[in-house]
Amino acid sequence: EELGFGIVTASKGAFLRTACLCCADWYRLGDESMMFRRNLNINSHPMTFNLRLCALCIMVFMVIVYRVLCYPTLHASVSVKSEQAQEQGDITNPNGYGTPMVTSEVGDNKLCAQELLKLQDRRASLAKEIDRLEQLKEKLQSDVGSGDEVKSGRTQGTCGNNMAFTLSPSHTAVDSTNYSEYTELQLQRSKGREYPQQEMVQEDLAHLHDLLEHYAKSIKNLKKMPLLELGARTGWGTAYMRSKGWVSAQGLELSKQAAEFAQSKGRPVTVGDMHELSHRSCSQGVVFSRHSLEHTRDFNQVLHEVYRVTAAQGFAYFVVPVEPSTQHQLHTQPFRNDAQLIEGMIKTGFHILASEMMLTRMGPVLPREISEELTLGYEQRVLAFKNSC
Repeated sequence: EELGFGIVTASKGAFLRTACLCCADWYRLGDESMMFRRNLNINSHPMTFNLRLCALCIMVFMVIVYRVLCYPTLHASVSVKSEQAQEQGDITNPNGYGTPMVTSEVGDNKLCAQELLKLQDRRASLAKEIDRLEQLKEKLQSDVGSGDEVKSGRTQGTCGNNMAFTLSPSHTAVDSTNYSEYTELQLQRSKGREYPQQEMVQEDLAHLHDLLEHYAKSIKNLKKMPLLELGARTGWGTAYMRSKGWVSAQGLELSKQAAEFAQSKGRPVTVGDMHELSHRSCSQGVVFSRHSLEHTRDFNQVLHEVYRVTAAQGFAYFVVPVEPSTQHQLHTQPFRNDAQLIEGMIKTGFHILASEMMLTRMGPVLPREISEELTLGYEQRVLAFKNSC
């Protein structure tokens, strides 16, 4: 039936199209005849006008025939298809063009029912996931919160859900009262030589420079203020910041041997302890440290000292590893999660401007002398701001 309808419709359309083309040719022929006679100054022949008028009349007649014969048949066929689609609850286009459309109330109800079932299934799966996470949270709290474990380890901070993280007995921090033990431990690797970390240092300090250009009111005025690097080792980072315009950049290093090596290279590094800074309060425009806080006796004490010496409208920048467990014994203050450093800085009085987490870059660079096993970890970069003194 549809094939027959298509053939009839196509035949009528082809006939009408051919007739209209012929009329157009007649009209054009009459028009050219008039132009030809006009150019030759010959009076127009009455037949020319009659030919044009006849062509127009035939074209109008063909349009009327199309409206009477073809259009009602096509419209009736489409209407029948639409009614059949509505009875079947079809939500596709009955015209057959492939465009999705809702053609009936039955289709609407069917679609809504399907979406409702999907939402109910999703809600049930989310409820199961919430129950599983609640059980995991209770288990972690019971494992970590026991009295014996808290006494044997030092609490290292909390994450977003207030679950405490503690150090196991094998990774307990060095006793803060035994300063000689702490310094002896940290000086084991502090040698007077270059370290294979220059690429990482340059990347971190370039990141710091970009952040300061973004957040500082005037980077030009900020560069006129003193800049202090904690744990400078051989002073490579201090020299890099001087090359960027911080002419008053100074480095502080616990190891005398490393400081002397830096001085031999023309890098401004002095011997000192970041737990007790000798600098005046509110004197440093920028204080930064990378991979040094995890080597401290008490990083919270260092944060208080950094806050004290940082000037009003000044900045502090730290790069630390975030490890599920310590990699080697020199990490006397390991960071267990990315909230630990931020929490300490906020309690000190800093305002956090930026924090970034990334996969550790230590494995491919540092030699095996650090640890027998280098486990996967993360690094965190934090920029903070001191509003006033």
